[in-house]
Amino acid sequence: MANVLHLDDNDVAGRALNGLLARGSHTCTTVKDPAQAWRALRTSLGFDLVVTEVRLGQGNGLAFVQRLRDDWILRRVPVVVYTTENDPRQIRRALALNVQNYLLKPYDAQAVQGEIARAVGQCWRATHFEEARRWSARTGAPVTELPGRRRALMTAFASAAKRFPRWAEDRQPREVLAELDALVQAADAAGVLAAVDGLRHLRTQAEADKWTVFEACGEPLEYASRLVSWQLDPVNNAAGAPVAAPVIGARELAERERWERIDASTATPLLSPDGLAREVDRLAGCPVTSGTAAAFQMMADGRQSEMTRLMDLVAGDPGLCAQVLGAANRDRRDDMDEIADPRVAASLLGVSRLATLARTLPVADERHLDLPPLNWSGYWLFQAAVGRVAQFVCTYLEVNYLVGAAGTAGLLHDLGHLLLLKLHPHALRAVVRRARESGRPLPDVERALLGTTTRELAIRFAETQHLPAACRSVIRWVDSPALATSHLDLVSIVAVARHLVWHAHVGCWVDGPAGNVGCVVATPAWKILQPRLFPSFDPRKFEVQAHAFCLTVRNELAGRIQGGRPSHAERAAELV
Repeated sequence: MANVLHLDDNDVAGRALNGLLARGSHTCTTVKDPAQAWRALRTSLGFDLVVTEVRLGQGNGLAFVQRLRDDWILRRVPVVVYTTENDPRQIRRALALNVQNYLLKPYDAQAVQGEIARAVGQCWRATHFEEARRWSARTGAPVTELPGRRRALMTAFASAAKRFPRWAEDRQPREVLAELDALVQAADAAGVLAAVDGLRHLRTQAEADKWTVFEACGEPLEYASRLVSWQLDPVNNAAGAPVAAPVIGARELAERERWERIDASTATPLLSPDGLAREVDRLAGCPVTSGTAAAFQMMADGRQSEMTRLMDLVAGDPGLCAQVLGAANRDRRDDMDEIADPRVAASLLGVSRLATLARTLPVADERHLDLPPLNWSGYWLFQAAVGRVAQFVCTYLEVNYLVGAAGTAGLLHDLGHLLLLKLHPHALRAVVRRARESGRPLPDVERALLGTTTRELAIRFAETQHLPAACRSVIRWVDSPALATSHLDLVSIVAVARHLVWHAHVGCWVDGPAGNVGCVVATPAWKILQPRLFPSFDPRKFEVQAHAFCLTVRNELAGRIQGGRPSHAERAAELV
């Protein structure tokens, strides 16, 4: 997990990058001007990467990068410029400042994850310290002495941060030079490269009688002291900037307290099933999270060149996928076939219509799904993985004509919880909490508290929003494939994929599978598929390769795939 500092005064850009990084369990702190960014970096040692826009309402992104490069310690912080500015002069200036990369908006998930992997692969904080064995070979001292020397240096830096600024007024050349030389020697003896160049610069300025330079030396010296503290104890000293608590209005607070105070013996639903149904009918489309909505808005700006990336974004998010499919099917003529492919639906709508949709998306607040181990990134990862694994199952079982439908249906199979997250987020929290505490199946708790189930809400939504018939069948029967009256193979394949993803621990399912069936061939869905298999089919080989594919999908969706990593087939061979 990485901590990213994002400098951009565009709210949409901030939400988009935050949502994108959350999928990989990274944290993102967005600030609007260089002064705030500087304070954040000076306050926290935990930032692994800075992502900045060039054009800012207050200040300039490249001027901020220049300030970093002029600093004794922060000069090594990796910076990625992600901007709308495509001026070659700006690009040359950025590269001259040794930025890690210069990228053009809108954000690309794969590119962002690659930049994070590159930054984390060589921690900038660690580059300020000599490796222990190399230090021992250079000094002839045992490695066991190194922590003690660094603790002493940490104290010396902290003391110098208080004393050295006084020299701007006191101006004692002999004392100044002696103390600076002593501190440089102590840093060298402890294998700490941080601030050595800065100390030598201070010495040069003192020799030239330029004493005003000492006025601002306290801050970097104090930061150097904390950097040594981090090296001695990285776990407890690398926290990112504190996250501000969300402001909760009086109405939301009352609603939260209402659901938190429900009695365990409550028998009467707290919501009306008919009222919930009417709320579902009034939705303009499928809810999406604020980060996804922002990313969609950034891409759907009327530029035809972004169409491919728009289609990929739509096909990878359950809310956007349902929204675009519904809109395309409502628009189609009577003589047109049903549109079941989200990429085709996005292409038919066109960038202009997609831009209009982007401005009217119903937005759900993902923070309400923070119920460890369940959270939004885990929920999204599970849905996306079910879609990908369902396609894998189709290919493996040689029912290739179902691959496209399986990917979409797997992504949309659990829309009900997303709907409840939008309509009554505190009710969703209460339902999940009650199910955990009582050990009862989630649908039973939903019916007790809501008078209906999220599955029934999703079925109603899928019908009113004109989602494809195959998706409606999967949403309706994925929990009980044997009852399916249409698309039986597809329903069973998605149920098998969901089972595989759950047991591979990819993401988090709001409700775990019923029973303790560990082997996929013992599930009801597999028994439906079994008569369609060749006699030579090897179930054990299938499970091993499916599990390996799940691991690959988990890393890929979280942005952790790197060059040289084995494919799922190679992983499967190792597991066998």
